[in-house]
Amino acid sequence: MVDPDAVKAEQRAFYAGGDYSWLSRWFMPAAEDLVAAAGVGPGDRVLDVAAGDGNVAVAAARRGARVTAVDLTPEQVEAGRARTEAEGLAVTWVTGDAEALPVLDASFEHVLSAFGVMYAPRPEVAAAELFRAVAPGGTVGVVAWPPGGFNARLYEAAAPFLSADEEGREDGDAAPSPEDWGDALTVRRLLAADGAGVEVVTGVVSRQAASAAAFWREAAANVPVLQAMRGMLSDADFAAFGEAYQRITAECARRDGDGIRLDITYTRALARR
Repeated sequence: MVDPDAVKAEQRAFYAGGDYSWLSRWFMPAAEDLVAAAGVGPGDRVLDVAAGDGNVAVAAARRGARVTAVDLTPEQVEAGRARTEAEGLAVTWVTGDAEALPVLDASFEHVLSAFGVMYAPRPEVAAAELFRAVAPGGTVGVVAWPPGGFNARLYEAAAPFLSADEEGREDGDAAPSPEDWGDALTVRRLLAADGAGVEVVTGVVSRQAASAAAFWREAAANVPVLQAMRGMLSDADFAAFGEAYQRITAECARRDGDGIRLDITYTRALARR
């Protein structure tokens, strides 16, 4: 059985290091889509769960909402606070666990998470917490990566290089996949347990590059997990993974003028309490 505390300790350590702003800027349109679909308006109370550096918080605060952002990792909370303060947005930042949110019952009109709550080690516990925090008639919404997409293929390509980390684990010890939240049937089940009128749609975030090789170089320089892999792997293994990354990028991208455009699909799910 997965030890949720151990998983969370690993997550804190992972997200404590590195600058995630490159990824945040890329994924911001998905957060804006979620906030708009939820119908966030001026004065609404919004909770951004597993906020990272605050894409949902920023999108909601720009609409005049009263926003609280919660993240497991203190360093991410500080990065998010600095980001919203720099933009002049009034957001309350709190260090806290998506599976035990540090908020009162039924205290928000909208409880939202963009590529965040999907990493909670116990999806049913996290989903129940989202609904505990939302007021009757309010919205709970998430965006997540679906199974089989670009990110899933990258995880699969990375697995052989990181398999040593899995030694000694039984099959039943694996944490649920974050992409379960991006599977339409699974996320409907998760949200329908406490909510009603579950709506699931797909969206796309895009990025342009001169080539698959140029995209790899940019990602390797800016994505903390890739920087960590560089330190863990031999030069030969990191180069081999880089070749796999470029191949997957080329297969998923399309030509766009003199370069390429990578469109990555995400799943957006909304429900009402």
